This record gives sequence, structure tokens and C-alpha cells, in this order.
Amino acid sequence: MLKNRICYGIVFIIGMILCYVYQSPAISLFGYTLIFLPIASLLYMLWVYATLTYTQEVDKKFITKGESIRFLFSIHNESRWVYPDIEVIFYGVDSILNQYFESKCMSIGGREKKTYDYQVQCKYRGYYEIGIRQIYVKDFLGLFRISCKVMNPKFVTVYPRIIPLRYFPLLDQDGQNLDIERETSIGGGGLFSSIRPYVYGDSMKQVHWKMTAKKQELMMKERQSVSVSHTYLFLDLTKHPYDIERNTVIEDKLIECMVAVSYYCLRNSMPIQFIYHTKKLMTYSAREENAFHMLYKELSELKFDSEIALEEVIALSLSQRAIRSNQVLITAKVTYGLYQQVEALVREGCHVIVVYVSPYEDKLEEDEVCQSVLKALYKLSVVCIYMGFEDEPEKVL
Repeated sequence: MLKNRICYGIVFIIGMILCYVYQSPAISLFGYTLIFLPIASLLYMLWVYATLTYTQEVDKKFITKGESIRFLFSIHNESRWVYPDIEVIFYGVDSILNQYFESKCMSIGGREKKTYDYQVQCKYRGYYEIGIRQIYVKDFLGLFRISCKVMNPKFVTVYPRIIPLRYFPLLDQDGQNLDIERETSIGGGGLFSSIRPYVYGDSMKQVHWKMTAKKQELMMKERQSVSVSHTYLFLDLTKHPYDIERNTVIEDKLIECMVAVSYYCLRNSMPIQFIYHTKKLMTYSAREENAFHMLYKELSELKFDSEIALEEVIALSLSQRAIRSNQVLITAKVTYGLYQQVEALVREGCHVIVVYVSPYEDKLEEDEVCQSVLKALYKLSVVCIYMGFEDEPEKVL
């Protein structure tokens, strides 16, 4: 638009000089044309602005990672005159969805309707704005531009996957691995230890259906009570210094790890405290599987905008922790400060598990600080789970 204005300004000056030097009817007509043409173009643009209509629609508002949504938008010209230059700018250009929503420039003929159909595959969890951000109407000379009032954006929530873990290296209060299959039905609360025949008064929720079908009589699951230690889950929500795509992948893996571990704990009736920091220190406590839904929703909408490092979050939560508990730290940043906090936790008798999501495909690409801290954590007998940029959470966990 700036180039058009400069070019028109040069032509206008030349035209005025010619009108002054050569005072002929043809030159005068040329000069008046140069004066009134931009005015006519501006008025025509205002008329297009007043008559332009559009619609937009999203078929789903809530989906799970990996599913697709359909976004439709159309622009209508119900008059007989051409709309010369329309520019449409979408939401999503500043997110991982930018490949789908590039700006559109178009002209629309009389009695014409233009419709665009987008099939958007949502590969990563998040809360996305979908729709038209701005519509600009330009005049046919390219000198003026006016912005149309647009509707509110459509919002799409992409939930992370729930990865059911068969095993995660947590310890009970006696320091033993919790590697026995737990019963997940209501009324559980113990470890599955043996099978016995039905006795009058047993709950039907404890029937072992496979063994019952095999022996043709009711067989019951015998439970063994167990004391489990409290599990504290820390999620690092600090910003990452990479591009949009890499940041989105890292954040997606961090959330999926937290979802998987919390689901494992609550499915097995293990009490947890989920601790993170956004604008302030937040704590979410849960004991039973039916509390997972609220935690899952909370995790789906979290934003990585905290300015407090994970080691500071651990220090702030010092008063809330129990001795000899499980401490699960999920982060994409490993620093000396984090090592000091982990060392303090180990001295308190805590069992520490560090899930590190790396921005690199190979450990050898890590910086010296990260490599040295990871080696030091191994020497502390800390369980370190390394997840490369290309690794799938379900395989690593």
C-alpha cells in the first residue's frame, strides 16, 4: 500500500506540473481525473465495507490430541458490483496451526460467494483460537484500507492423550517397589494377592470373572492391604527459548507425562499432590480415580508462562511435603539449582524421580551443564527418565 501511495503521489505531482505548464483541455481533464479518482475509489471502498458479509463455523470445540476439526468460512457478495480487494487474516498464525491459516487475498465478483474449507489436524494438546482475526477492505487503487468488525473467535480445546502405565517406579512407605497389579474398581484399596472361592457376604465387585468362567464357580479376588506413601508431582511451567513448533512439542510431552503419572497413581488409589506455579503457587490434592477428571481438565488448559524455575517451586512447597514420600519432577530444564533441591530431598529420605524432556534428539547434543547434572543425579540414586525430542512418552515411561 505504501508503494501505491508513493507511485500515485509521483504521478499526481507530475500531472499538476503538466496542468500548470500546458493549459489545454486534455491536460486539465487528466488533472481533474487525478483529483477525483481517489475520492471515487474511497467511496466505493466504503460501500463495499457496508455491504460485505461473512460466516465462519467450527464443527467441534473439544477434541483429543490426534483428532481433526473442520473449519469453514465464506464471504458473500450479494450485489452486482465487484469487490476489488479483500484480505482475510486468521487466528492461529502465531501457533502450531500456522501452516493451515495463511492470510487470504481475493476479489469477489457480483452475486458470488467464496467458501474455504479447512481440515485441521490437531497433533498437540492446547487451547487454540480458531477463526477470522481481521478482514481488510481495500480500494481499487490500493491507496486506502479499512478494517471490518469481526466476530469473536472460535475456541478449540485439544485434550492430551491418557497413557495407561503398567508400571512406574514409585515406592511404598517401607521403601518397596509398587510393582503389583492394583485393583481399580470402587471398593478396592489393596493389592491383588490371591484367588479364593466365593463366601457368603462377599461383594460382587471382587469377582474374578475369567477364573469364574474357567472353574464354573464364583471365584473372588483376595486383597492384601498396603500402605502407600504420598506422591508429590511437580510440573515445570517455565517458558522455553525455542521456536513455536519446538516449544509446542516439548510442552505437549511434559503435559502427557504428568497426565500419565497422575492417572497411574489415582487409578491405583495412591494419594497425590500436584504442585505447579503460574502467577502463584498452586496445589491440587487427590486420592481416588474419580478425581482425575478435574485434574485432567486443569492440565489440558495450563499455559507455560511461569517465570519461577522448578527448583524455586520445590523450595516454596517445603512446608507441604511429608517425609519419605515420592517426589516426581517433570521438567525440560536441568540446572545446578535443581540438583541442589533434589539433593536436599534425598537427604530427607524422599524417593525422587526426574522425568527430563529434552529439546534434542540425542543425549550427546545436551550442553555440559545438563550432562553433568544428569550424571550427578544418577550418583544420588535418583531415578532419571530421559525423553528425547523424537521419543514417544508411552515408550519411555
